[in-house]
Amino acid sequence: MTSLSPLPSLHAIRQIQTQLRNRSVAFVLKNFFDSRVRRTKHFREWYKMPMNYARIMELPLTHHLLAARRSDKILDVSSPKLLALLYAEAGYGNVVAADLEEYFLGDFQAYIENAQVAVATNVFDAAAHIPYADGHFDKIFSVSVLEHIPFDGDVRALREMLRVLSPMGAIVITLPAFKDYTEEWISDSPYWKSVQNDEGQTFFQRRYDQTTLLERVTAAGGVIKDLVLVGEQPVEAPRRGPDGRMLHNSYYIDRVFGARLLKRISRLSRLPLLDYFAESLVSKRCHYLTSDWQDPNIRQVALRIGKAPA
Repeated sequence: MTSLSPLPSLHAIRQIQTQLRNRSVAFVLKNFFDSRVRRTKHFREWYKMPMNYARIMELPLTHHLLAARRSDKILDVSSPKLLALLYAEAGYGNVVAADLEEYFLGDFQAYIENAQVAVATNVFDAAAHIPYADGHFDKIFSVSVLEHIPFDGDVRALREMLRVLSPMGAIVITLPAFKDYTEEWISDSPYWKSVQNDEGQTFFQRRYDQTTLLERVTAAGGVIKDLVLVGEQPVEAPRRGPDGRMLHNSYYIDRVFGARLLKRISRLSRLPLLDYFAESLVSKRCHYLTSDWQDPNIRQVALRIGKAPA
């Protein structure tokens, strides 16, 4: 691991959060009377909550670490597609939004045709093959994906991303984090493809500690250039839920009075952004940035990766 930059200030990341929220609101307002765009899944989600509790830190940190330029060729291998859309909205002309499943293609086709957003789409399994030439992209980002790929899928996917990355390019990924490595196997099935163990539980995700993260990045042929850990002052002590998930603040939003009130009003009305403001309230109360891997309250990590020297 190379010498890392100083931590960004939480204030700076909050400013990016506000910018992303404002851009998503502007997009919603601009397309509100276009029935085809309004019917899409992404539009409905962003009308109420452009960023949920976890994404409130992940997306601004991704934007900050990526430091993309409008001339860059950018690949989004993520679950949330907000950044890809907003980069395209802001005039970045070489953006590809990709996923393992085709669920988002209809939405983006509506955006491309009706909202005049220049973003390309693709569907592929990053852990098997990314269908682009070596060194094709200048910047690649992946929010909330690699931790869900079973076995060594995270290494294989990162290796493919590094293959299609230009020699001086950068990859930014976000992952769940904890001071000790742990895996979450759940009793139900997520919407993406996964595997089951002998007890019938389904692999959900990993939580990376410092050692495992460095091992996986190194095995893929990458080097960590920058890293930020996200901690949270716990609303309740984290614990394993009955389905196998590690429960923390994402699952305790209703324990915070102001957030609970906003959520209740949201359920009774069609007013925009109330769910977002509820989760943002909890984020402002709880989230902080750190570089301490021994902090028992770390929950996420955002890191910038480059190609290891030949």
